[in-house]
Amino acid sequence: MTDVNTIIDDDVIAKLYIPMYRFAYNQLGDEQCARDVVQEALMNALKYADSFQGRSALKSWMFAILKNKISDHIRQTQKYIPLCVRLFK
Repeated sequence: MTDVNTIIDDDVIAKLYIPMYRFAYNQLGDEQCARDVVQEALMNALKYADSFQGRSALKSWMFAILKNKISDHIRQTQKYIPLCVRLFK
């Protein structure tokens, strides 16, 4: 197992923040939501650094976390219209 605490340092975060933000903004279309989701993804990457096994690039692993956070955000903010309302319109 790779010691990610030495790999995920301030330089790596600074290097990946802009590409992660751009990806999140393209998916969400909102600057503040994109910033929040990237911050959550970076916090999770640091929190679960021990689970990184080095089978993929660190960037790929961190973007996978970001994709999951984006999906979570969309799921939480998506507005559902009940089926019965749609049927009777």
